[in-house]
Amino acid sequence: MEAKCADANKSTTVNYSANYSISKPFYYDVDSERSCSELRINDSGTVRFETMRGDISPIGFNLSAYDKNGVLQSRINRDVIYMLMFFPENRKPIISGINGGNQVRMDIHEGAAVCFNINSFDVDDGDTVNFTRVTGLPDGATFEVEENKRFPKAKFCWTPKRWQASPDPYNFTVQLTDNKLNCGDYFQQGITEKTFSIYVCLHTANGCEFISSGMNETSSQKLNLFPQPSRNAVYVNLNQTKINSLHITDMAGRIFSPSYIWEGDKLKIDTQDLKAGSYVLKIISAQNIYNGKLIIQK
Repeated sequence: MEAKCADANKSTTVNYSANYSISKPFYYDVDSERSCSELRINDSGTVRFETMRGDISPIGFNLSAYDKNGVLQSRINRDVIYMLMFFPENRKPIISGINGGNQVRMDIHEGAAVCFNINSFDVDDGDTVNFTRVTGLPDGATFEVEENKRFPKAKFCWTPKRWQASPDPYNFTVQLTDNKLNCGDYFQQGITEKTFSIYVCLHTANGCEFISSGMNETSSQKLNLFPQPSRNAVYVNLNQTKINSLHITDMAGRIFSPSYIWEGDKLKIDTQDLKAGSYVLKIISAQNIYNGKLIIQK
């Protein structure tokens, strides 16, 4: 080994005695490791101890240096404070389904007021949770969360409008977060998300009917509507077909249920409340689905 002297341009060689080296400056007569209350120091100077519980404790080290003749040359004392912290696994918080169950889908009809609760929970002792985000709430819906609760409940309420009836679900996502903070590799904050789906049907004489504004049903038949464009009324020949439901959908997906009467074999549909634009008329009978494009001009 070469050790630098005060004069940077000079160096000297240090020769280690038997059983010593630059990587093993310590030597024990009996064992390669000696222990005291589960604390060990080996011949390279590495200190090891087995952690048993969370604690803050001092460790005292006394290092003495002797020459080859066994004469004490120097001695140094060092106190080391160690702090042992316990980091248990942080498990994610739990979001319930509708009203505390597992269900995440609900079917309702337009105009019906609906409310349900979403519960929260965390299995880790001492954890508290919060609803930190909700995205995708349908237009007109509310989402209220209890305050100052360890495991708060959230309440979803909605009364869908007639134009909001749709075969596609209204999806909203809830996020729940616990009170743990990110701490490197020890643990990560617990975050859980769950998505709920609400299907809105149209309330008809046949019950709850899911309505599509499209014209691609495999069993649909094309309607011949006249006059085109229309203003206050439009006609279609259906030969007194029994009608289960009739509605008109605009390009934004809003649904209208106009009044209609039979004039012989022609069905007269009132369109005076519709604004100028393009629409899709859909008629459902016991045997068929009829679709037709409607243009309103004012």
